[in-house]
Amino acid sequence: MKFARINLRKKSLSGILGRHPWIRHDHILSDQELPRRAAVVDLFVEDKAMARAFFNPASRLSLRILSLDPEQKIDKTFIRSRLDEAARWRAALKLNSNAYRLFHSESDGLPGLIVDLFNDVVVVQVSSLFIHEQIEVVCEALRSILPGRHVRVSYDLNFAEREGIDPVSLTRTTSQPESTIITENGLEYHIDFNDAQKTGFFLDQRDNRNLIRDFVASKSVLDLCSYSGGFAINASKFGASRIVAVDSSESAIEAGKRNGQLNGCNQIEWINADALEFLQDTRDQYDVIILDPPKLIPSLKHKMKGTRKYFQFNQQAIRHIAPSGILLSCSCSGALSLHEFRGIIQAAARKERRDFQIFRSNAQASDHPVRLGFPESEYFKSIWLRSINF
Repeated sequence: MKFARINLRKKSLSGILGRHPWIRHDHILSDQELPRRAAVVDLFVEDKAMARAFFNPASRLSLRILSLDPEQKIDKTFIRSRLDEAARWRAALKLNSNAYRLFHSESDGLPGLIVDLFNDVVVVQVSSLFIHEQIEVVCEALRSILPGRHVRVSYDLNFAEREGIDPVSLTRTTSQPESTIITENGLEYHIDFNDAQKTGFFLDQRDNRNLIRDFVASKSVLDLCSYSGGFAINASKFGASRIVAVDSSESAIEAGKRNGQLNGCNQIEWINADALEFLQDTRDQYDVIILDPPKLIPSLKHKMKGTRKYFQFNQQAIRHIAPSGILLSCSCSGALSLHEFRGIIQAAARKERRDFQIFRSNAQASDHPVRLGFPESEYFKSIWLRSINF
Protein backbone atom coordinates (compact mmCIF):
# COMPACT_ATOMS: atom_id res chain seq x y z
CA MET A 1 0.00 0.00 0.00
CA LYS A 2 1.29 3.44 -0.93
CA PHE A 3 1.29 6.10 1.80
CA ALA A 4 1.58 9.86 1.61
CA ARG A 5 5.12 11.21 1.82
CA ILE A 6 6.38 13.82 4.27
CA ASN A 7 9.82 15.35 3.84
CA LEU A 8 11.74 16.25 6.97
CA ARG A 9 14.60 18.61 7.68
CA LYS A 10 18.05 17.11 8.05
CA LYS A 11 18.11 17.97 11.75
CA SER A 12 15.41 15.34 12.34
CA LEU A 13 17.95 12.58 11.60
CA SER A 14 19.48 12.71 15.07
CA GLY A 15 16.17 11.94 16.76
CA ILE A 16 15.15 9.25 14.27
CA LEU A 17 18.49 7.43 14.46
CA GLY A 18 18.43 7.79 18.23
CA ARG A 19 15.10 5.91 18.26
CA HIS A 20 13.02 8.80 19.62
CA PRO A 21 9.42 8.13 18.47
CA TRP A 22 8.22 11.76 18.24
CA ILE A 23 9.00 14.31 15.55
CA ARG A 24 8.33 17.99 16.14
CA HIS A 25 6.31 19.93 13.62
CA ASP A 26 9.17 22.36 12.98
CA HIS A 27 11.20 19.43 11.65
CA ILE A 28 8.80 19.13 8.70
CA LEU A 29 9.93 20.95 5.55
CA SER A 30 7.56 23.80 4.79
CA ASP A 31 7.65 23.62 0.98
CA GLN A 32 5.26 20.67 0.63
CA GLU A 33 1.56 19.91 0.81
CA LEU A 34 0.72 17.92 3.92
CA PRO A 35 -2.19 15.51 4.28
CA ARG A 36 -5.31 17.32 5.43
CA ARG A 37 -6.46 14.38 7.51
CA ALA A 38 -4.71 12.03 9.91
CA ALA A 39 -2.99 9.18 8.12
CA VAL A 40 -0.08 6.76 8.09
CA VAL A 41 2.78 8.41 6.17
CA ASP A 42 6.29 7.70 4.94
CA LEU A 43 9.06 9.92 6.30
CA PHE A 44 11.93 11.03 4.06
CA VAL A 45 15.12 12.90 4.82
CA GLU A 46 17.09 14.16 1.80
CA ASP A 47 15.10 11.82 -0.44
CA LYS A 48 15.85 8.74 1.65
CA ALA A 49 12.99 6.77 3.27
CA MET A 50 13.62 6.68 7.02
CA ALA A 51 10.47 5.51 8.78
CA ARG A 52 6.72 4.97 8.73
CA ALA A 53 4.70 7.17 11.06
CA PHE A 54 1.23 8.38 11.97
CA PHE A 55 0.52 11.98 11.04
CA ASN A 56 -2.13 13.92 12.95
CA PRO A 57 -2.46 17.55 11.82
CA ALA A 58 -4.65 18.35 14.85
CA SER A 59 -2.02 17.32 17.41
CA ARG A 60 1.02 19.14 18.76
CA LEU A 61 2.75 15.76 18.37
CA SER A 62 1.96 15.72 14.69
CA LEU A 63 4.26 12.78 13.84
CA ARG A 64 4.64 9.58 15.87
CA ILE A 65 6.91 6.92 14.45
CA LEU A 66 5.36 3.46 14.13
CA SER A 67 8.31 1.64 12.57
CA LEU A 68 11.83 2.43 11.38
CA ASP A 69 11.27 -0.09 8.58
CA PRO A 70 10.01 2.05 5.68
CA GLU A 71 8.37 -1.06 4.18
CA GLN A 72 6.53 -2.16 7.33
CA LYS A 73 2.86 -2.93 6.75
CA ILE A 74 0.70 -1.11 9.30
CA ASP A 75 -2.18 -3.54 9.71
CA LYS A 76 -3.78 -5.99 12.15
CA THR A 77 -0.74 -8.26 12.03
CA PHE A 78 1.56 -5.37 12.92
CA ILE A 79 -0.53 -4.38 15.95
CA ARG A 80 -0.93 -7.99 17.08
CA SER A 81 2.82 -8.61 16.84
CA ARG A 82 3.59 -5.64 19.09
CA LEU A 83 1.05 -6.80 21.67
CA ASP A 84 2.32 -10.40 21.50
CA GLU A 85 5.91 -9.32 22.11
CA ALA A 86 4.91 -7.19 25.11
CA ALA A 87 2.86 -10.02 26.61
CA ARG A 88 5.75 -12.50 26.25
CA TRP A 89 8.11 -10.12 28.04
CA ARG A 90 5.69 -9.54 30.94
CA ALA A 91 5.36 -13.30 31.40
CA ALA A 92 9.16 -13.56 31.61
CA LEU A 93 9.30 -10.94 34.39
CA LYS A 94 7.54 -13.23 36.91
CA LEU A 95 5.99 -10.32 38.80
CA ASN A 96 4.26 -12.28 41.62
CA SER A 97 0.99 -10.52 40.86
CA ASN A 98 -2.05 -10.95 38.65
CA ALA A 99 -2.07 -7.17 38.04
CA TYR A 100 0.54 -5.57 35.82
CA ARG A 101 1.11 -3.29 32.84
CA LEU A 102 0.91 -5.41 29.71
CA PHE A 103 1.70 -2.60 27.27
CA HIS A 104 3.49 0.70 27.92
CA SER A 105 2.79 2.94 24.95
CA GLU A 106 5.84 4.11 22.96
CA SER A 107 8.17 1.97 25.08
CA ASP A 108 6.46 -1.11 23.63
CA GLY A 109 6.09 0.29 20.12
CA LEU A 110 2.53 1.63 19.79
CA PRO A 111 2.12 5.33 20.59
CA GLY A 112 -0.77 6.27 22.85
CA LEU A 113 -1.67 2.77 24.08
CA ILE A 114 -1.64 1.68 27.71
CA VAL A 115 -2.89 -1.81 28.63
CA ASP A 116 -3.16 -2.85 32.28
CA LEU A 117 -4.27 -6.29 33.45
CA PHE A 118 -6.22 -6.56 36.70
CA ASN A 119 -6.90 -10.25 37.33
CA ASP A 120 -9.81 -10.99 34.97
CA VAL A 121 -10.16 -7.45 33.57
CA VAL A 122 -8.01 -5.76 30.92
CA VAL A 123 -8.10 -1.96 30.94
CA VAL A 124 -7.13 -0.24 27.69
CA GLN A 125 -6.30 3.47 27.97
CA VAL A 126 -6.20 5.48 24.74
CA SER A 127 -4.25 8.72 24.33
CA SER A 128 -3.61 8.95 20.58
CA LEU A 129 -5.78 9.22 17.49
CA PHE A 130 -3.91 6.31 15.90
CA ILE A 131 -4.99 3.92 18.68
CA HIS A 132 -8.49 5.42 18.73
CA GLU A 133 -8.86 4.51 15.05
CA GLN A 134 -7.48 1.01 15.70
CA ILE A 135 -9.28 0.32 18.97
CA GLU A 136 -11.36 -2.61 17.68
CA VAL A 137 -8.22 -4.25 16.30
CA VAL A 138 -6.48 -3.75 19.66
CA CYS A 139 -9.39 -5.20 21.65
CA GLU A 140 -9.72 -8.19 19.30
CA ALA A 141 -6.01 -8.94 19.69
CA LEU A 142 -6.16 -8.65 23.48
CA ARG A 143 -9.12 -11.04 23.70
CA SER A 144 -7.05 -13.54 21.73
CA ILE A 145 -3.86 -13.04 23.78
CA LEU A 146 -5.73 -13.07 27.12
CA PRO A 147 -8.70 -15.38 26.56
CA GLY A 148 -11.53 -15.21 29.07
CA ARG A 149 -10.67 -11.68 30.24
CA HIS A 150 -13.04 -8.74 30.03
CA VAL A 151 -11.74 -5.74 28.08
CA ARG A 152 -12.57 -2.21 29.22
CA VAL A 153 -11.66 0.89 27.19
CA SER A 154 -10.99 4.26 28.77
CA TYR A 155 -9.66 7.55 27.45
CA ASP A 156 -7.27 10.09 28.85
CA LEU A 157 -9.59 13.02 28.17
CA ASN A 158 -6.82 15.64 28.20
CA PHE A 159 -4.91 13.73 25.54
CA ALA A 160 -8.08 13.02 23.59
CA GLU A 161 -8.76 16.74 23.33
CA ARG A 162 -5.18 17.45 22.23
CA GLU A 163 -5.42 14.72 19.60
CA GLY A 164 -8.61 16.16 18.15
CA ILE A 165 -10.69 13.08 18.99
CA ASP A 166 -14.43 13.73 18.77
CA PRO A 167 -15.85 13.40 22.33
CA VAL A 168 -19.01 11.77 20.94
CA SER A 169 -16.90 8.89 19.65
CA LEU A 170 -15.63 8.17 23.17
CA THR A 171 -18.98 6.91 24.39
CA ARG A 172 -18.79 3.11 24.57
CA THR A 173 -21.58 0.94 25.91
CA THR A 174 -20.25 -1.89 28.01
CA SER A 175 -21.43 -4.63 30.35
CA GLN A 176 -17.97 -5.21 31.79
CA PRO A 177 -17.36 -5.88 35.51
CA GLU A 178 -17.24 -2.72 37.61
CA SER A 179 -14.71 -4.18 40.04
CA THR A 180 -12.31 -7.03 40.69
CA ILE A 181 -9.83 -8.22 43.33
CA ILE A 182 -6.13 -8.46 42.52
CA THR A 183 -3.23 -10.03 44.39
CA GLU A 184 0.25 -8.52 44.72
CA ASN A 185 3.05 -10.12 46.71
CA GLY A 186 0.58 -12.05 48.84
CA LEU A 187 -1.84 -9.20 49.58
CA GLU A 188 -5.25 -8.47 48.06
CA TYR A 189 -6.70 -5.21 46.76
CA HIS A 190 -10.21 -4.38 45.61
CA ILE A 191 -10.26 -2.40 42.35
CA ASP A 192 -13.32 -0.25 41.59
CA PHE A 193 -13.02 0.81 37.95
CA ASN A 194 -15.76 3.44 38.20
CA ASP A 195 -14.03 5.31 41.01
CA ALA A 196 -10.34 4.83 40.31
CA GLN A 197 -7.33 6.98 39.57
CA LYS A 198 -5.26 6.14 36.48
CA THR A 199 -6.48 2.76 35.20
CA GLY A 200 -7.37 1.39 38.65
CA PHE A 201 -4.21 0.98 40.75
CA PHE A 202 -0.69 2.44 40.94
CA LEU A 203 1.06 -0.53 39.37
CA ASP A 204 4.28 1.47 38.93
CA GLN A 205 4.80 1.43 42.73
CA ARG A 206 4.87 -2.37 43.06
CA ASP A 207 8.61 -2.56 43.85
CA ASN A 208 8.43 0.16 46.50
CA ARG A 209 5.39 -1.41 48.18
CA ASN A 210 7.37 -4.63 48.48
CA LEU A 211 10.54 -2.88 49.69
CA ILE A 212 8.78 -0.92 52.45
CA ARG A 213 8.29 -4.21 54.29
CA ASP A 214 11.98 -4.28 55.23
CA PHE A 215 11.86 -1.04 57.25
CA VAL A 216 8.59 -0.95 59.22
CA ALA A 217 8.81 -3.57 61.99
CA SER A 218 7.99 -1.87 65.33
CA LYS A 219 8.08 1.53 63.60
CA SER A 220 5.58 4.37 63.28
CA VAL A 221 4.59 4.89 59.64
CA LEU A 222 2.93 7.82 57.87
CA ASP A 223 1.50 7.11 54.39
CA LEU A 224 0.80 10.46 52.69
CA CYS A 225 -1.45 10.62 49.62
CA SER A 226 -2.25 7.02 50.48
CA TYR A 227 -4.85 6.40 47.74
CA SER A 228 -6.13 2.84 48.27
CA GLY A 229 -3.68 2.06 51.06
CA GLY A 230 -0.98 -0.05 49.40
CA PHE A 231 1.90 1.19 51.54
CA ALA A 232 -0.14 1.37 54.75
CA ILE A 233 -1.39 -2.20 54.35
CA ASN A 234 2.11 -3.55 53.68
CA ALA A 235 3.34 -1.69 56.76
CA SER A 236 0.54 -3.18 58.85
CA LYS A 237 1.15 -6.74 57.68
CA PHE A 238 4.89 -6.46 58.39
CA GLY A 239 4.84 -5.29 61.96
CA ALA A 240 4.53 -1.49 62.12
CA SER A 241 3.57 -0.29 65.58
CA ARG A 242 1.46 2.62 64.30
CA ILE A 243 0.21 3.43 60.79
CA VAL A 244 -1.46 6.67 59.72
CA ALA A 245 -2.79 6.97 56.15
CA VAL A 246 -3.78 10.40 54.82
CA ASP A 247 -5.56 11.26 51.57
CA SER A 248 -7.66 14.24 50.45
CA SER A 249 -10.09 11.99 48.57
CA GLU A 250 -12.92 10.55 50.63
CA SER A 251 -13.42 7.73 48.13
CA ALA A 252 -9.70 6.88 48.32
CA ILE A 253 -9.93 6.63 52.11
CA GLU A 254 -12.96 4.35 51.78
CA ALA A 255 -11.06 2.21 49.28
CA GLY A 256 -8.15 2.02 51.71
CA LYS A 257 -10.42 0.94 54.55
CA ARG A 258 -11.96 -1.73 52.34
CA ASN A 259 -8.52 -3.05 51.39
CA GLY A 260 -7.45 -2.96 55.03
CA GLN A 261 -10.40 -5.13 55.99
CA LEU A 262 -9.70 -7.44 53.04
CA ASN A 263 -6.22 -8.10 54.46
CA GLY A 264 -7.12 -8.12 58.15
CA CYS A 265 -5.43 -4.77 58.86
CA ASN A 266 -7.66 -3.08 61.40
CA GLN A 267 -5.17 -0.86 63.25
CA ILE A 268 -4.56 1.66 60.44
CA GLU A 269 -5.67 5.23 61.21
CA TRP A 270 -7.39 6.53 58.07
CA ILE A 271 -7.53 10.33 57.82
CA ASN A 272 -9.42 12.22 55.12
CA ALA A 273 -7.39 15.43 54.83
CA ASP A 274 -5.13 17.41 52.55
CA ALA A 275 -1.68 15.88 53.07
CA LEU A 276 0.17 19.20 53.17
CA GLU A 277 -2.30 20.71 55.63
CA PHE A 278 -2.06 17.57 57.78
CA LEU A 279 1.72 17.93 57.94
CA GLN A 280 1.44 21.61 58.82
CA ASP A 281 -1.01 20.89 61.65
CA THR A 282 0.51 17.80 63.29
CA ARG A 283 3.36 17.76 65.79
CA ASP A 284 3.94 14.01 65.58
CA GLN A 285 7.16 12.50 64.30
CA TYR A 286 7.34 9.22 62.40
CA ASP A 287 10.03 6.61 61.84
CA VAL A 288 8.95 6.04 58.23
CA ILE A 289 7.18 8.50 55.91
CA ILE A 290 5.95 7.68 52.41
CA LEU A 291 5.29 10.77 50.30
CA ASP A 292 3.61 9.93 46.99
CA PRO A 293 1.68 13.00 45.78
CA PRO A 294 -0.27 13.17 42.52
CA LYS A 295 1.36 14.58 39.38
CA LEU A 296 2.16 18.14 40.47
CA ILE A 297 3.67 19.10 37.09
CA PRO A 298 1.20 17.95 34.41
CA SER A 299 3.05 19.92 31.71
CA LEU A 300 6.05 22.22 31.31
CA LYS A 301 3.95 25.35 31.84
CA HIS A 302 3.19 24.09 35.38
CA LYS A 303 6.83 23.33 36.24
CA MET A 304 7.58 26.36 38.41
CA LYS A 305 4.39 26.04 40.45
CA GLY A 306 4.74 22.26 40.76
CA THR A 307 8.38 22.53 41.81
CA ARG A 308 7.39 24.84 44.67
CA LYS A 309 4.74 22.33 45.71
CA TYR A 310 7.22 19.45 45.73
CA PHE A 311 9.52 21.57 47.88
CA GLN A 312 6.73 22.31 50.37
CA PHE A 313 5.72 18.65 50.61
CA ASN A 314 9.26 17.44 51.17
CA GLN A 315 10.13 20.21 53.63
CA GLN A 316 7.11 19.36 55.76
CA ALA A 317 7.76 15.62 55.54
CA ILE A 318 11.40 16.11 56.58
CA ARG A 319 10.22 18.20 59.53
CA HIS A 320 8.32 15.16 60.83
CA ILE A 321 10.96 12.47 60.26
CA ALA A 322 12.28 11.02 63.52
CA PRO A 323 16.06 10.72 64.06
CA SER A 324 17.41 7.86 61.92
CA GLY A 325 14.01 7.75 60.22
CA ILE A 326 13.31 6.90 56.58
CA LEU A 327 11.66 9.02 53.92
CA LEU A 328 10.43 7.57 50.63
CA SER A 329 9.78 10.57 48.39
CA CYS A 330 8.15 10.02 44.98
CA SER A 331 7.28 11.97 41.86
CA CYS A 332 5.28 10.87 38.82
CA SER A 333 5.85 14.16 36.97
CA GLY A 334 7.64 13.31 33.73
CA ALA A 335 8.58 16.97 33.23
CA LEU A 336 10.78 16.77 36.34
CA SER A 337 14.09 14.94 36.00
CA LEU A 338 15.57 12.74 38.71
CA HIS A 339 18.42 15.26 39.10
CA GLU A 340 15.92 18.10 39.58
CA PHE A 341 13.84 16.07 42.02
CA ARG A 342 16.90 15.21 44.09
CA GLY A 343 17.82 18.92 44.14
CA ILE A 344 14.37 19.79 45.52
CA ILE A 345 14.75 17.28 48.35
CA GLN A 346 18.28 18.53 49.07
CA ALA A 347 17.03 22.14 49.26
CA ALA A 348 14.19 21.10 51.59
CA ALA A 349 16.61 19.23 53.87
CA ARG A 350 18.94 22.23 53.95
CA LYS A 351 16.02 24.48 54.89
CA GLU A 352 15.22 22.18 57.82
CA ARG A 353 18.91 21.79 58.77
CA ARG A 354 18.70 18.02 58.33
CA ASP A 355 21.08 15.57 56.68
CA PHE A 356 20.24 12.35 54.86
CA GLN A 357 21.79 9.40 53.10
CA ILE A 358 20.26 8.27 49.82
CA PHE A 359 20.38 4.48 49.90
CA ARG A 360 18.15 3.67 46.94
CA SER A 361 16.57 5.32 43.92
CA ASN A 362 13.88 3.57 41.86
CA ALA A 363 12.18 4.23 38.54
CA GLN A 364 8.78 2.73 37.78
CA ALA A 365 8.31 -1.04 38.12
CA SER A 366 9.81 -3.29 35.44
CA ASP A 367 6.50 -3.83 33.62
CA HIS A 368 6.66 -0.09 32.78
CA PRO A 369 9.85 -0.26 30.65
CA VAL A 370 11.88 2.82 29.81
CA ARG A 371 12.81 3.10 26.15
CA LEU A 372 16.49 4.02 25.90
CA GLY A 373 16.05 6.67 23.22
CA PHE A 374 12.84 8.03 24.74
CA PRO A 375 13.61 9.71 28.09
CA GLU A 376 9.98 10.81 28.43
CA SER A 377 9.08 7.19 29.18
CA GLU A 378 10.96 7.42 32.49
CA TYR A 379 8.27 9.52 34.14
CA PHE A 380 8.45 8.07 37.65
CA LYS A 381 11.20 8.51 40.18
CA SER A 382 11.49 7.68 43.87
CA ILE A 383 14.27 8.37 46.36
CA TRP A 384 14.80 6.45 49.59
CA LEU A 385 16.53 8.51 52.30
CA ARG A 386 17.75 7.81 55.84
CA SER A 387 18.08 10.63 58.36
CA ILE A 388 21.63 10.98 59.72
CA ASN A 389 23.37 13.29 62.18
CA PHE A 390 27.16 13.02 61.82
